[in-house]
Amino acid sequence: MEWIKALCLAVVQGLTEFIPISSSGHLAILQNAFQFREPPIAFDLVLHIGTLVAVVLFYRRELSDMLRAAGQPESWSHPNAPSDSAGKMLSLIIIASVPTAVIGFVLESRVESAFSDMRSVAIEFILGGMIMSATLLRRRQSRSLSDMRVSDALVIGTLQGISVFPAISRSGSTISAALLLGIRPELAGRFSFLLSIPAILGACLLESKKIVVELQSGDGLALYLVSGAVAGLVGYLSIRPLIRILQSARFHYFAYYCYALGAGLLAYTIVSP
Repeated sequence: MEWIKALCLAVVQGLTEFIPISSSGHLAILQNAFQFREPPIAFDLVLHIGTLVAVVLFYRRELSDMLRAAGQPESWSHPNAPSDSAGKMLSLIIIASVPTAVIGFVLESRVESAFSDMRSVAIEFILGGMIMSATLLRRRQSRSLSDMRVSDALVIGTLQGISVFPAISRSGSTISAALLLGIRPELAGRFSFLLSIPAILGACLLESKKIVVELQSGDGLALYLVSGAVAGLVGYLSIRPLIRILQSARFHYFAYYCYALGAGLLAYTIVSP
């Protein structure tokens, strides 16, 4: 893999991981344009790890509180209890990760083949846009962490599971689900970003053998490390702007971009030989 192509993919990953227009979908398009015979799964995961580090740094204080709560079980509150504690946030993240893991495991083989099917990617962009458009029907967003329940976590986790397909945005799906449940925009974004941590770590564990193989036969460790760092830096700079957009009630505007890109890509797959 050439350095220019790798850094281009890294910048796109960083820009689109938290902005709800699907980083994996954009990577699939670029990999197809770069004529990769087989999508470099290890490289994609390294880019996602870069943006994972960005989330950890951005929410380091809250993660620190959650880790302390994990070591003090007596401080945990029931997931349905009216509490704003770090223990409750941690328990809801764990609960939401369960349907994500189940769906991801069941659909693993279909997801890998979807990366090279541009018609499927086009349709997924349109479906992702429809999910975000649904937030126009949301009720008043006034629910805080103390109001969240196990059922909320399960719904959000299920939407994250569906987003294992490349062009259905993970952040778009989970934030949309939270907004439709009446959760405050800032909390919706925070929960979505924190929920990405176990999801990405789980994907890395599932593909760990492939990562080792690709690193041994690929373009070198330096390219992967630099690209991951670039993705992380760009991703870190993208989190705060998205939170501001959420608070300004313009989140659904991203759906129009997904519709346009999906329709354009679908038209291209129909007319191209």
